[in-house]
Amino acid sequence: MRTTLLAPGAHEAPRGLTPGLLVLLGSLIGFAPLAIDMYLPAFPTMAQDLHAPESAVQGTLAAYLAGMAAGQIAYGQLADRWGRRLPLMLGLALFLLASLGCAQAASVGELTAWRLLQALGGCAGVVMPLTIVADRVQGEAEMARAMSRLMAVIGLAPVAAPSLGTAVLGLTSWRGIFVLLAVLAAAALVAVWRGLDDHRPVHHAPAGTPRPGPLQAWGTLLRDRRFALAVLVGPLASAGMFAYIGASAFVLIGQHGLSTGQFSAVFAANALVLTLASQVNAQLVRRWRPTQVLAAALPAVTLVGLGLVGLGWWAPQALWPLLLGLGLFMAGLGLVSANGSALALSGHAPQHRGLASGLMGTLQFALGAAVGAALEAGGHVDASVMALAMTGCAAAAWAAALARQRLAPPATA
Repeated sequence: MRTTLLAPGAHEAPRGLTPGLLVLLGSLIGFAPLAIDMYLPAFPTMAQDLHAPESAVQGTLAAYLAGMAAGQIAYGQLADRWGRRLPLMLGLALFLLASLGCAQAASVGELTAWRLLQALGGCAGVVMPLTIVADRVQGEAEMARAMSRLMAVIGLAPVAAPSLGTAVLGLTSWRGIFVLLAVLAAAALVAVWRGLDDHRPVHHAPAGTPRPGPLQAWGTLLRDRRFALAVLVGPLASAGMFAYIGASAFVLIGQHGLSTGQFSAVFAANALVLTLASQVNAQLVRRWRPTQVLAAALPAVTLVGLGLVGLGWWAPQALWPLLLGLGLFMAGLGLVSANGSALALSGHAPQHRGLASGLMGTLQFALGAAVGAALEAGGHVDASVMALAMTGCAAAAWAAALARQRLAPPATA
């Protein structure tokens, strides 16, 4: 099938999302947290087996995040040029091969290189599903509902990943984790090949109309100040979650003395709270616009973060209030994530949807990596430092949403 373009002013009929397609797309997006969280329990064993310091093993995670940040814009441009299915299959094939490479790595440097390649393949599983959702639904509210429904599948990955990694370690070595990831990638590759049609932008332009180049596509998107602000909302809020992910082990295990099993239970519970809140959001946007939900959720999340900062300063040993505050923060993010994505991805011509999705994903992982690096550079991490980072990200997302709202035209429905 020939990739085609949509002329200015032309519209493409949305094709809808079946439950089976939602499960497939959500599972593909879930590869990212699965490949991040599943091997975390193996860090000490990997350091011993590879004769490397634990900091070097942690560097393999940084390489994965860097690859996820760097590759998504490229896949977005490939999606707009080649369609959705072929780049997705190529990315899954690269993820599969790199996972096998990780499983046989003989040194931490070799493992780091394979992890980078694994991420460059895996990020196709983030960009393409989001682009396909944008192809098949119309309007911010419908987009927000679709993203919320995706979270019901995506949210299972961070809930299950640490326990799944621990179970694999009980049966085999850390290398078995990467073999399992390769098997899952092979299954996903078959599912995409058999179950996903090659949906591409529809051509309504006169014959001979030149295809917009990458720079022209970038210019079209970034000249739209509403998009430039909207694409920041979700990634900035997600950076607050990355702050929690990066610091929570130091706070809950190091500061409060939780066991690794208790920490895994808290981690899974917060992931479940985020997932459930996203399902509540699917109902909220039936009554209120996504911008209205964001207008309530973002200040609430910021206030919860400020409460956690105060708790860290004045009652640093209070565990249960800390757990309650973290749960409330995750619940707020569950209301923010889908709506932020909806603002960024809805309303684009088909030839720009992949690039918009790739830019949003790149910002999400780049900002998350920046927050993690800032926490590491700051030295000692306690509850108040973690809460400050989370609150700063939430406040920045709120500011971006407010600025976009001032630019938005009045709603007509």
